[in-house]
Amino acid sequence: MLGVSCHHGDVNNQNNLKATARIIRDYPEIDIVEIDFVFYGNDLISSHDYDARLILRGSSLIKWIERVVIIEKKILWIDLKPKLDPSVLIWPIAKEETLCLFAILNEAMKKEDIRSRIIITSQDMSIVNEIEATEEASLWQIAADVPNIPSYVWQDLLPPGLQGWLNSSVNEHFTRRCDLAPYNIVAIDKSFFDDMTTLMRFIRESSIKQGATIIIYTFKRGAPLITSDHYNIVMQYDFA
Repeated sequence: MLGVSCHHGDVNNQNNLKATARIIRDYPEIDIVEIDFVFYGNDLISSHDYDARLILRGSSLIKWIERVVIIEKKILWIDLKPKLDPSVLIWPIAKEETLCLFAILNEAMKKEDIRSRIIITSQDMSIVNEIEATEEASLWQIAADVPNIPSYVWQDLLPPGLQGWLNSSVNEHFTRRCDLAPYNIVAIDKSFFDDMTTLMRFIRESSIKQGATIIIYTFKRGAPLITSDHYNIVMQYDFA
C-alpha cells in the first residue's frame, strides 16, 4: 500500500532533478514523487510554468524516468501543465503535449516496463481529453486531479470572504456532476475544503469507487495521519 507522496521534490528547489534525487535518498519512505512538466522545444521539461528561468533549471522527462523510476524504483507522478495563450484564453498545445508524452514513455519502455510506476494527471481538461482519447491511455495510470484550472483562477481572484462559497461550489461540482468512478487514482487539493471533515465527507459522497487510491495534497510533515477502511489514502508532503 502506498502512503507518502513528495510535492515537487525539494520544496526549496522545486522540480529540480538533482535536488529531488537528494530528497529521495534522505527520505526513503517516499513512494510517489510529483513533478510538473511543460511542453517546450518538442520535449517535456520539469517546470511549474512557462517561465524561462524555471525551464532552464528543469530536466527532460526521460531523465526523470531514468533516475526516479528506473534507478530509485519510485513512482513518478507526471503533472502536465498547460500553456495559456492570453490572446484567446485557450491552451492550444494539448495534442502536441500528448504526442510528446507517449513518445517519451514508449522510449522508456524499451529499457523497462515502467507502467506501474507512472501516474499521469493534468488540471487542464483539454490535455486530459486528448490523453484519454488515445489508444495508449488504457496502458497507463491516468488519474483524476481535483479541481481543474478554472477553480484556481477563481481562488486567486476572489476576496477571502468568498472563498467559502468557492469551496462549496467546487465540492458540489465534483460530488454531483463529475464521474470519478472510472479512476483508480484520484488526487485532491485539500485547500478547497474548509477542514478534513468536509473533505472526507466529499470523498464518501463522490463517485470515487471503494478501493481507489486517493492522494491528498499538500501537508506539512508531521500532520496527523489520515486513514480509511475503504480507500488507500496517500498524504503528500513538502520535503526539504
